[in-house]
Amino acid sequence: MNYSGVIFLLVFLIISPLAGTSQTILEKLFYYVEHPESYKSFSQHLSQVDILAPQVFRLNRRGEIEGRVHPQILQMAKSHGIKIMPLVVNSGFDQELIHRFLQDQKAQSYAMNALLNLCQQYGFWGIQFDFEHIPAADRDLFTAFVKATADKLHQRGFLLSVAVFPRTGDQPLDDPYHRWYYENRSGVYDYQALAQVVDFLSIMTYDQHTGHTTPGPMAGLPWMEKVIQYVLKQAPADKVSLGIPLYSYHWFAGVIHGEGRGTGRGLSHEAAWQLLQKFRVDLQWDTDNAISWAKFMNNDIMEYLFVENARSFTPKIKLVEKYGLRGFSAWRLGLEDPAIWKLIQ
Repeated sequence: MNYSGVIFLLVFLIISPLAGTSQTILEKLFYYVEHPESYKSFSQHLSQVDILAPQVFRLNRRGEIEGRVHPQILQMAKSHGIKIMPLVVNSGFDQELIHRFLQDQKAQSYAMNALLNLCQQYGFWGIQFDFEHIPAADRDLFTAFVKATADKLHQRGFLLSVAVFPRTGDQPLDDPYHRWYYENRSGVYDYQALAQVVDFLSIMTYDQHTGHTTPGPMAGLPWMEKVIQYVLKQAPADKVSLGIPLYSYHWFAGVIHGEGRGTGRGLSHEAAWQLLQKFRVDLQWDTDNAISWAKFMNNDIMEYLFVENARSFTPKIKLVEKYGLRGFSAWRLGLEDPAIWKLIQ
């Protein structure tokens, strides 16, 4: 008997399940914009991007699709086997525009034909809808348009995904901000109905705190997990892509529409480090929310900075693995901590 062969087989059978679980394949979607930072990041990490989602197409109220994917980006993606799924946004994220569009069957038909033509002409993998600021009252109209578009694209072998605002329940929380958020941001998305007709949902699990709120994490881990748990009650895990912010956020005193008030801005990891160096402060670690942050005085006013980096990226990826999600959708290339690329080889 060949004992060495038996031993090898036993060892293989023992370790192969472990190897399989440690090499979970996650679908990696990265958003892209026409900016030198995005281009530089994309060109340097071609082998680590599965899907490129350029935010380049705009929908107007007549159903016309404006914009283009730069030919060089198309060529780079195709030559490296990267799937291209451009975003289509309601121009300017205009609420009135998208409201009127959803009531106009002629405009919707025109848009669907235009999207199919774009996919066929440029060889896109599919399209992602990034329609934002839609009134919650338009939920059924939006779902119907998504279904009609998905049917049209699927007939020709193209995919449709939808970027959706996050929420943690069926109804808004009982305070003015969350009622406004539900009625104007998150309430329009029927997760269950959408998941039944599209190929996947990119849950925008970021902007938990913004310039509209008090300072805080863009995507605190407990909040992200609550969103995931709620979404999975209505959509299968293999149709859920977890949104991950790559940007940092700075809260400061500013002037908005001629009035002094607190506000905030998103910024790149590099810009965040420049602020830390300017004010000579070190990052602290928020263990509960799994994010780095700092505060500092600027002309006698306290300012806050929350920083997404490789350390905060890691637990978010673990959430994807924990819940068996299809992957992640990261906003956006060019804003990230360069160290994250070592984590997704």
